[in-house]
Amino acid sequence: MSLKAALRSLPLGATESPVVINLEGTVSAKDFKATLRAAYAAAGPRCGLITTSLWPTKYRVSAAAASGKVSSVDKTASGKKGSDSSPSGVGTGPKTIALSRPVLIKSASPASRARIQLGGALLLVCCPGVTLERVDICGVGRAGVGPTLEARALLEVTANADLFMRECDISFIAPTAPPRPPGALAAKSLPPRAPPPPPNCAGMVVEGGGRVVMERVRVCGAPRSYGMIVRGVGSQAKLDGCTVARNASSNVLACDGGVVQIGGGSTLEGSVRGFGLVATDPSTTVYISDSAITGNSRDNVYCTDGARASLERCTVAGSALRSGVRVEGDGSCCAARGTEFGRNAEFAVRASWGGWASVRGSMMADAAADKTLVEGMDSTCVTDSTHRSKPTWRFLTTAERPWSQTQELTTIRQTFLTADA
Repeated sequence: MSLKAALRSLPLGATESPVVINLEGTVSAKDFKATLRAAYAAAGPRCGLITTSLWPTKYRVSAAAASGKVSSVDKTASGKKGSDSSPSGVGTGPKTIALSRPVLIKSASPASRARIQLGGALLLVCCPGVTLERVDICGVGRAGVGPTLEARALLEVTANADLFMRECDISFIAPTAPPRPPGALAAKSLPPRAPPPPPNCAGMVVEGGGRVVMERVRVCGAPRSYGMIVRGVGSQAKLDGCTVARNASSNVLACDGGVVQIGGGSTLEGSVRGFGLVATDPSTTVYISDSAITGNSRDNVYCTDGARASLERCTVAGSALRSGVRVEGDGSCCAARGTEFGRNAEFAVRASWGGWASVRGSMMADAAADKTLVEGMDSTCVTDSTHRSKPTWRFLTTAERPWSQTQELTTIRQTFLTADA
């Protein structure tokens, strides 16, 4: 049996006892990686069968290296020459820290939190059974690929990985200016170097079928990107009592079939240049209950390109430029009930270009709430005219629904995560 087949046959994942790591105070990325390496080594081989190294290689051998032509970049990454320095001007340290086996990372003191200062490094969750309790994550981040859907984040949950977080913060620090090289130039009286611009790095990315459950977690302050991205079929995120706020782009992005459940008094607020929540692409599903989506730069909730969203007992208010909820594009659906809309710049709910929206038992205090909320010949918003002063909306009937399923949209909650703390 090959090693690859043997690894697949092992009962790894959540059935494996996690390695326990207690942190105290502020820990640098380099020290945390050393602590993690020592804890993995002390725990022994996984399931008592694997005798190979538990730590991934620091760099991949390129075709040039395989042919005997190793570039200076490869030599620097391998540690033979230079150092593993961060391009963001935060000094030397690891580029990524991979949690490759079940581990429980928590604060040593029940009265305070520990803090992992990543600098320019990224924290990757690559397996099931990873837990963070009362541990804050902060760093500069690394640049992603592309101007919008960044591929990198301070905390990344990859394919088939599970992460549970409780009472943690994910935040960003400003990059610092790199020091001047030693020599004659450094001795002269020169003005200090300007720090580099922050990278387009998100706070968290869940992709490739990864799952994350978050309780009382804050994701704030991404300077050029999203707070949280959930993308890909099978990728799921459950937020309970969390805050995602003050990120440069939208606070939460669900796309490419990702599933997001938000509840328990969560808050999505204060995006600088984006939406409170964006759901895009077919098979993307978002369910929000008992939460507040307020004060975002554009629409508080934006559902487009065939995505579905459901809001129940929420507050959607204070959008600076657009509507409380905007549904746009063929197949895009949004249902809201028991939700309060107020102080949005335009409409409470706006459906356009084939989007569908239905609202029942909700309050609308927007200035434009008494105007037409439908744009486009194929768009539909179903209202109930029995309410005299403001329109009261109702759910679409089975014949009126634009999707094939017969159950109400709110039954999508049954498809969400059922993982407990």
